[in-house]
Amino acid sequence: MNFKVYVLAVSAFVVGMVELIIGGILPIISEDLGVSVGAAGQLITIFALVFAVSGPVLLSLTSKYERKYLYLIALTIFFFANIGAFLSPNYAILVFFRVITAMSASLIIVLSLTIAPKIVKPEYKSRAIGIITMGVSSALVLGVPLGVLIGEAFGWRILFLIIAFMTLIAALVIMKFLDPIKPEQVSTVREQLRSLRHVKLSTAHIVTLLVLAGHYTFYAYFAEFLNVTMQVEPFWVSVAFFVFGISAVSGGGIGGWVTDRIGPERTVIIFIILFFFVLAFIHLQPSQSCFSQLPLLFGEC
Repeated sequence: MNFKVYVLAVSAFVVGMVELIIGGILPIISEDLGVSVGAAGQLITIFALVFAVSGPVLLSLTSKYERKYLYLIALTIFFFANIGAFLSPNYAILVFFRVITAMSASLIIVLSLTIAPKIVKPEYKSRAIGIITMGVSSALVLGVPLGVLIGEAFGWRILFLIIAFMTLIAALVIMKFLDPIKPEQVSTVREQLRSLRHVKLSTAHIVTLLVLAGHYTFYAYFAEFLNVTMQVEPFWVSVAFFVFGISAVSGGGIGGWVTDRIGPERTVIIFIILFFFVLAFIHLQPSQSCFSQLPLLFGEC
């Protein structure tokens, strides 16, 4: 496998850190900036909305630019946005830099997924894409738990400085080793929206939207839930996020295994039902008795 794919995966890991780390340090940000936990949670909502909308739009608008140059531009913006988050004096400024971070992050992920299969042999294309997605998953498994520990020890701002430093390293490596890549024609935003006319495709999007909304709504306040409702110590909050991440990654493999045996339709229905009961379990059993099972169950679904 071309080592350049792993460099792109590091960028994906860093982006995953920025996207997911807020959930683990939400109480710290809330206290430091003097806002409610709910308001601090909007940092995740805003990031997700901007990320979702700007990805296809920016890819379409930048379709004529050489890919390596565009990637470096996106990393540069991402770097300065994280420096801005580190220096943010108040909540409003932090929100602004979260928007800029989300826009550049969406372009970095899309470019990583499109560049990776182009720089490997044809038989390794699927594996290259898998390595990029593994970069994001690794942020959930390793980055977030470590981030929670670092945030508790040194404050939330240092995390954005670390992320900025990692971004700089990734940019320098890409600048040196990645060859220029000619742009290719991509679907316009209008063409992408037109595809939603297909009932099956639009239904799949709606189901995915609802499931992920439930998933990340709870994930956003996971640390607060553990701290306040379950009275869990900071170290065990980090452990819970680690178990959650491991479960999320293994859940993808389990989902693929089940799909191969009973088909995608049955798999989706079964996992949605399981997801429903897990959320109900959390609501009915908000105590330390379910603490050891909570991240495992929720992460798997």
